[in-house]
Amino acid sequence: MKHQPGGLPDISRQAGSLTFSSLVITIVVAALICVFSVATSQAVDPQNGNKGQTAARRNLKTIIVDNYRPYTFVNEKGSPDGFSVEIVKAVATAMDLDMEIRAGTWEQATKELERGKIDLLPMMAYSRERDRMFDFSVPHTIAYDAVFHRSGDKNPGSLKDLSGKTVIVMNKDAAHDYLLSSGLSETMRLQLVDSLPEAFRQLASGKGDAAIMPKLVGIITLRRMNLSDIEPSPWLIDGYTRPFSIAVKEGDHALLERLNQGLGIIKHTGQYDAIYKKWFGALEDPHIPWKSALQIIFLAGIILIAFAAWNVSLKHQVKSRTKDLEAEVAERKRAEEELRTSQQIIEGIINAIPARVFWKDRNLNYLGCNAIFARDAGFADQKDVIGKDDFQMGWRDQAELYRGDDRQVIESGCPKLLIEEPQTTSEGTTITLLTSKIPLRNSDGEIRGVIGTYIDITNRKQAEKAVLESERLGAIGEMSSGVAHDFNNSLQVICGNLELALTDPDISKEVAECVNSAKKSATDAVARVRQLQRFTRKANNVEFSALDLNMILDEAIIQTRPIWKDETEKKGLQISFQKSYGKIRSVDGEPGEIGSVFFNLIKNAIEAMPDGGTITLETGVVDHNVYVRISDTGEGMDEGTKLRIFQPFFSTKGFELGRGLGMSAVHTTIRDHGGKISVKETAPGKGTVIEALFPFGNNKAESLEKEAVGSHQLSARVLWVDDDKEIRKIGKRYLEALGHFADMAGSGQEGLELLGKYQYDLLITDDGMPGMSGWQLLEKIKGRHPAMKIAVVTGWGADVPGEKKEKYGVGYVFGKPISMKQLQNLVIDVIRSRI
Repeated sequence: MKHQPGGLPDISRQAGSLTFSSLVITIVVAALICVFSVATSQAVDPQNGNKGQTAARRNLKTIIVDNYRPYTFVNEKGSPDGFSVEIVKAVATAMDLDMEIRAGTWEQATKELERGKIDLLPMMAYSRERDRMFDFSVPHTIAYDAVFHRSGDKNPGSLKDLSGKTVIVMNKDAAHDYLLSSGLSETMRLQLVDSLPEAFRQLASGKGDAAIMPKLVGIITLRRMNLSDIEPSPWLIDGYTRPFSIAVKEGDHALLERLNQGLGIIKHTGQYDAIYKKWFGALEDPHIPWKSALQIIFLAGIILIAFAAWNVSLKHQVKSRTKDLEAEVAERKRAEEELRTSQQIIEGIINAIPARVFWKDRNLNYLGCNAIFARDAGFADQKDVIGKDDFQMGWRDQAELYRGDDRQVIESGCPKLLIEEPQTTSEGTTITLLTSKIPLRNSDGEIRGVIGTYIDITNRKQAEKAVLESERLGAIGEMSSGVAHDFNNSLQVICGNLELALTDPDISKEVAECVNSAKKSATDAVARVRQLQRFTRKANNVEFSALDLNMILDEAIIQTRPIWKDETEKKGLQISFQKSYGKIRSVDGEPGEIGSVFFNLIKNAIEAMPDGGTITLETGVVDHNVYVRISDTGEGMDEGTKLRIFQPFFSTKGFELGRGLGMSAVHTTIRDHGGKISVKETAPGKGTVIEALFPFGNNKAESLEKEAVGSHQLSARVLWVDDDKEIRKIGKRYLEALGHFADMAGSGQEGLELLGKYQYDLLITDDGMPGMSGWQLLEKIKGRHPAMKIAVVTGWGADVPGEKKEKYGVGYVFGKPISMKQLQNLVIDVIRSRI
């Protein structure tokens, strides 16, 4: 039999398409049915020649190429070795043949095969040009070529990029043939060698610009030669592939038939898989890429169709050549053996397909399946599935759903393609399948049942769900950011008026207490808004300072006092605190945010102890970090809760008690402070230990509190630009209370006009304003007022990149609300810079 695949189809562009791959699988399944129908309804005639006689034992000669690992090479003992050597030896043993193997060059091997001095080559890539001189067996493996180049050289994007370059290839190799037949050799300088090591030696010495060879063989050869300055292209050459077959001299059909039978036998007995695993198991990714999987499927379809045509052809040969009953009986016995071999090969191909395949009769009982389907169904062997129905499978809960689809296909005669369906596995988990079913017909076209295939798309569905969740969180983040911006403007007015009220010398003690209480709540609100902005990745420019975590923990206990005191008094419970503080170093952070973290953690610990208990607070130092551990003796968490505790919107409380942002915000705040948080210990009924790590402070936490003697006695002229009228009022009162001159502008245009009339020491501007934004204002005045300092006060809380600040000459950035103390320190810093 002559193998003529006519080239593999280019499927690289469809390799990532799940829909396309599923259709391909369905087509291949249909091809399987055709083969089964032909194989079971027709007798098959073997290759003509020795009718009814056993072929004589034959001694075969061959040549292998050295240094072509892992396919062919001469081992340390001087013996031919490699994947293709073991394959051809196994085929020879199966077919009662002797083998004589020696090493030589590829050019020598091809010439001797063409002249008949040797009988076969164990590994030759099929091509139309070679098909004119040799006959080929069915492929036993496939390889893909790549371009190798020196490290540091520009990686060629395609073969066309090698135009005008010196390209090294093995003489008479598949790459050599392709460059000649495609015309690409006319655009480049070919340099021919007899071995791959020689190709790499020339490439490394600068005698060529690139080398073309099978990617796997090249990588292995590089490792053995210890060449680290040569690397392969990340892409594979898609103009051709190497479907490696056993090649014989043109016209030697008897030998080719025996070799094909031998390949079928070693595939069925498992010898092929063992040899393949030995040589490639440690080199290949166990997860087959879609592109490779689809190419295997196409190749399988080609082989199956070829076998079907072969069987039909052999049948006609039997009929035409049978002259008497004795010869016909002998030929039929031989044909039965061929049929068994063919069926074994087909079975091997079906089991190699990376999809589940099954077929049923009209009563919806299983007639057969491939091995992976049997494992899904909970059976060790495919034969155990035959005769059973879906109610006897691991997915009995979905049995009626599947059978309904089967009936529709059988009754309508129309396929059902690419249906998403659930399935309960034998382990009890639920997965999602993409299923296709077509009618199973006999040779007369009568529908005998249904044939189907499916693939597991659970991971893809989970990925889609994750993308949708990410998009939802992104939308929530944008909305939250907008709300936070407006809230910050309101907080600027609230905090500003409260601060100004406290500057009144006639304020009574009682009123001052009320104002201070309101100011504390407003400050807490500022911390919550900053927390929300951090969660949405629009964090404020927070000014860090050196913090004593022991002190902040004590303050958090006081803040949570109303919670646990209420629990103890109303329910008669006992909630106690134990402290084990170590001698720790300060950390850099924002006190309000860190205080909020500890408040949330202690509050959660209290709520985890509905029957009372003890909360233990520990601090200490480990690996240049300060650790804080908060332990409770409460209900604890199971593994599922532990894994999700820091996820946004996850909460173990009812909706009316929480929205699931607390622990997520805690995680975000600690991360933004350079720290980590984890569940150290937990188990249902055994309490929980939460540990937070904070890096040591660098004692360089900067602030604007740089009081200089006498500097507060100087005044500055300040222009404040903001579209919010109330914020302008607060800003003016702030500055005048501090003894400075203040002009206010309600828009960027007004600010531009004032800057044209007066000289200012400091410009304070909002960033987002209608009409002309703060950044547009700064763009228009850039370079005109070199002595004037610029500060941006923003309600968005967005970090301003350093290059943007440098571009517009911005020296200071504050998130709203800006306090009177911050403003005072800002102006002092401006005044000092001009002294």
